[in-house]
Amino acid sequence: MSRIDSILISILLITAVEGQAQTNDGLVAFLKNDDMKSAVSVMGINELMDSLNAFNLNDTIKGVMADFGYPIWYSWATGAKIPIFERDFNSIVNQPIASNKLRAYSWILLIYLELDPRDSYVVFRTSEKRVIYDYYCYKEEQHPNKFFKWAYCVKKPTEGYAELVQEMDDWLGIVKKHGIDYVRKNKIAPLKTITYEIVEKSLLAPGMDLQLRKF
Repeated sequence: MSRIDSILISILLITAVEGQAQTNDGLVAFLKNDDMKSAVSVMGINELMDSLNAFNLNDTIKGVMADFGYPIWYSWATGAKIPIFERDFNSIVNQPIASNKLRAYSWILLIYLELDPRDSYVVFRTSEKRVIYDYYCYKEEQHPNKFFKWAYCVKKPTEGYAELVQEMDDWLGIVKKHGIDYVRKNKIAPLKTITYEIVEKSLLAPGMDLQLRKF
């Protein structure tokens, strides 16, 4: 990322804070590009984790189905480990999805683990191994350029979401008091009852199922 890009993103972040904007534009720019390194450089780890925890989306969100970068992070098919060649890419209507809110929580976890989101992403699960989603897609319509479709989703967290939110918030309270080095040294992980799986992006080749490292 160039110096000019960093300055522009910094301005977006300041504008969002001063205007109490709900779009989180500056943070979204980092999330969408999996650019944790620049985010840490611009904001610092503590401020970044606070911003990730406070990140919020509207009750109803809209995303281009051909590009799940914003605000849809990944769909039910990915979370359910449906092989790529078996997926229906034409529609995600009547399906739960993971939004950038869950993506923000994944970054908090990856910061603790010192992993790069460019290499991997996170599937959060309940203690019973059910995938956690936070929105539900209820309709779609054609995008103006005719090549894409808009997906419309409403906030509808599944089982385990409330626990994920609470456990992340509690853990960040410890980080604020003692620092990130303290929790890493003492192996105080962000999550207690909520589990997760790290998906290595290098394994997401066409025709392959997701191969997961379990923790």
